[in-house]
Amino acid sequence: LNPDNQIIPERPYLEVNEQLVNPELEFRGACIFPVTREDIPQLRKIFDWFAKNRMNLLMSSASRTRKREGGWVVEWLEVADELYPELEKRGIDLCLSEHQGRYFFPTRLFAEHPEWFALGKDGKRSAKGQNCYSNLEGVAYLAEQYARFAAEHPEIRILGTWPEDGYGFCQCPQCQVPGQVLKAVNIIAEEVEKVRPDLMVEYLSYTEQTSQVPP
Repeated sequence: LNPDNQIIPERPYLEVNEQLVNPELEFRGACIFPVTREDIPQLRKIFDWFAKNRMNLLMSSASRTRKREGGWVVEWLEVADELYPELEKRGIDLCLSEHQGRYFFPTRLFAEHPEWFALGKDGKRSAKGQNCYSNLEGVAYLAEQYARFAAEHPEIRILGTWPEDGYGFCQCPQCQVPGQVLKAVNIIAEEVEKVRPDLMVEYLSYTEQTSQVPP
């Protein structure tokens, strides 16, 4: 990102050769940490580097709080007013994804709806793990929040539905059915489609529970 490390040719005129390019990957990009107001100057340089290296996708999070000491904070919505125009003028699509689920399904819901949260191996429900993906009321609430957010943010190209990071999946009998997480995400996608049929809903398959498919 240092200007001294960049080579930018200077020419008296610009020649444009028309050609058709079919990239092997539709999206090429990266997920950047951290994202806060303090990081805006550095993020501007990163987006400029993206464009110069044929990258067309930024993955960020609506809100990702620090979950452990030394962890990163990602608050895209706090910087979007200044930084989204930088993406737009470079043709870089925005994916709001990663482990941002608690933004849409906050733990404060546990006080009134403990049944919406994962049942642990100890037989108790807790807000420290995942959602209960087989609880239709809880899934409906989650789908409604995603759909509302999608309608309010037309600038987003991809909206992610990642679970929390690989731990605390629900142990209730209904959640043990293969493909239960995928079924819940399909409900979310159906609700999002009603308000943003152009939006891509992203599903993350990286654990036993999220890699299963329905029978």
